[in-house]
Amino acid sequence: MFSLIPEKNIRIVRWILAIAWLVLIASLFYDPFSAPLTAHDNLSSPFSNPFIDPAVVADPDRCIAVQGKCLEEKPYQIGARIFWGMVVPSAVIFVLTFGHEAWRRICPLYFMSQIPRSLGMQPKLDIEENTWLLKNHLYLQFGLFFLGLCSRLLFINSDRIFLACFLLATILSAITMIFVYGGRTWCHYVCPFGMVQLVFTGPRGLLGSEAHTQPKGSLTQSKCRTVNSQGQEESVCITCRKPCMDIDAEGSYWGEIVSKPGRKLVQYGYVGMVVGYFLYYGLYAGDFNYYFSGAWAHEPNQLGNLLKPGFYIFGQVIPIPKIVAVPMTFAAFTGIAYIIWTGIEKAAVSAVLGKHPSATDAQKKAFKETAVHRVFSAATFFAFNFFFIYGGRPELLRFPLPVQLGFQGIVLMVSSLWLYRTWNRTSQQYKLESQGEKLRRELKKLEKNMGISLSGYFGDRSLDDLKPNELELLYNVLPNVTKQDRLQVYKGFLQNALDDRNVTPASSLQALREMRQKMQLSDEAHFKILEELGHEAPELFSAPASEPPIEAWGPPDGVTRIQRRPSQKTGVASDMSLGDATAVPLQGIPQIDRTKPGPGSTGETASDRTQVRRPGSIGPDSDRAGTFGKSASDRTVVGRPGSPRLDSDSPAQTPGETGSDRTQVKRPSTEPDSDRTQVKRPSTEPDSDRTQVKRPGLAGADSDSPAQTQGETGSDRTEVKRPPNSTEPNNPDRTN
Repeated sequence: MFSLIPEKNIRIVRWILAIAWLVLIASLFYDPFSAPLTAHDNLSSPFSNPFIDPAVVADPDRCIAVQGKCLEEKPYQIGARIFWGMVVPSAVIFVLTFGHEAWRRICPLYFMSQIPRSLGMQPKLDIEENTWLLKNHLYLQFGLFFLGLCSRLLFINSDRIFLACFLLATILSAITMIFVYGGRTWCHYVCPFGMVQLVFTGPRGLLGSEAHTQPKGSLTQSKCRTVNSQGQEESVCITCRKPCMDIDAEGSYWGEIVSKPGRKLVQYGYVGMVVGYFLYYGLYAGDFNYYFSGAWAHEPNQLGNLLKPGFYIFGQVIPIPKIVAVPMTFAAFTGIAYIIWTGIEKAAVSAVLGKHPSATDAQKKAFKETAVHRVFSAATFFAFNFFFIYGGRPELLRFPLPVQLGFQGIVLMVSSLWLYRTWNRTSQQYKLESQGEKLRRELKKLEKNMGISLSGYFGDRSLDDLKPNELELLYNVLPNVTKQDRLQVYKGFLQNALDDRNVTPASSLQALREMRQKMQLSDEAHFKILEELGHEAPELFSAPASEPPIEAWGPPDGVTRIQRRPSQKTGVASDMSLGDATAVPLQGIPQIDRTKPGPGSTGETASDRTQVRRPGSIGPDSDRAGTFGKSASDRTVVGRPGSPRLDSDSPAQTPGETGSDRTQVKRPSTEPDSDRTQVKRPSTEPDSDRTQVKRPGLAGADSDSPAQTQGETGSDRTEVKRPPNSTEPNNPDRTN
């Protein structure tokens, strides 16, 4: 919704809010105008305060009592009252209703934090190098939020100068953070309200947009953007966080809901902080008239109460200084809330797993994630409604009762609709919808390239009419398309997924396994397509600045890792190698070099061949094998795990190896025998034990055996040797 509003219009809103905020801060330093508005006899003013009436102040039955004593009040400036009673509650309900994306685009603090970027300043440091902050920023944000609420009750609730200095210090801190790290690092890693947005947004706001269903390259949600000289919006994202809440809030939510350090503390601890904050007013004053009257926003001499008793319970003063009682209260309520909600979470997870005792590990993980998500949603629903039992209430009580009830009804309706929209949401739905958009794009290409129409599968609707959650219908279409078309669709899907950084080359095999099963494609087809993409678009296999280099990726066992090797001539990654530093296990899948002429072609030299090495073999050096027309430095090497290498052009051999130990794999060629590529396997067998596999119709001569088929010479045969004690004559790993 808000992501579609032009940046030019949003800039106007940001300017208005920023100027209003600065005026409010200035009024905290100097305001000679607003005090008369609060006088008890100024009945025309909406800010008139009847508790300032001297007759009320002197009456113990009508005054605002704090620890059994009437609080003396007098006309006051309204800056702090507006900020705490109107601005803060409005921001909370705005975030839950419209999502974080709307707030992030209009936030005046974000707007002012971007001053260094507006002045053309480049970040001084890379946030990726601050690994502690990347990992533990939620703990930092929660700690700052804890300190902020303590400061409210102790220093800045009613002291206008302290509040103004606090707000200015916050603005300067945000500007400094952006000056050092750039991007939205303040919002992501430091801002306490950023943590609150995480709690109240959940996977998405009530009216939030869905970034994962948008066309590729869209400026989704609150992604950093600017307007260029042609008047067009363009991204200025520097990838300061991944996954980024501003680009895809729901993707970030599911990616961190279980694994992110501090995530549960933020979700459950926030509930305790909210409850503790509002209940402390009653624990301190003895009743809640002190809070509902709003007297705390203009209480005289707030700093003078720091060492006075901080609790007044059942008419008894508890001799604990307020400066100690406040953090003690927050710590207690935070701990209690965390224990209660984690207990609820464990019970929910146990219940759902108990219903599916035979579930696989992957299914159990999904069930647990869904259970945690629902407990998170329930905690948010509770915190939001509890907040608005108290939040903004001092201002709301000035209106007639129907208005008060209407507002509370709106709060309950908004939170209930949000819970209804969120409760049954799962990460599987998100992934399905995300894949659906990619499949939609590929099917459109298929319709265009093949001249076919898929509308018959969808009744009267076209591909554009299908919703993302109808991906299963798209899956039903794919098996009815020819295999070549399915391969083309899968290739485009894999390329998009790599380009969007949704998967890595290492993780793509497992991540897209379900799709291959539904499309009836094998793992071998995946490897071939991955190799083709490595030649056609090598940039897909390079790691962005926000990721570790591809060499550092650690794929699970059995998953292919692909790595680019720079050309010795150009220094540009022009080819790919499979394996560790030079080769990758392909799990028994033969590699085919489609760039070479087929059997019987001429003009091929030893340097044009692709070498295949099996476990335990000693083969030529990987840098000497190549595809057709490439130099040794540009060749592709396809290797098996555990195969040492030896340059076939070199007479050097491994210790104990003789020429009789070698198995020669020969291909039709005009090359002399001296140029043949040899795949060698250690063996102690004599030459007489070799099994010869002959290919008919090939010309040549073999000096090792006089037996030949008609028209065949020894140079055209493939010789396969086995150790004398071999009991596996059909083992494919022993035949080349």
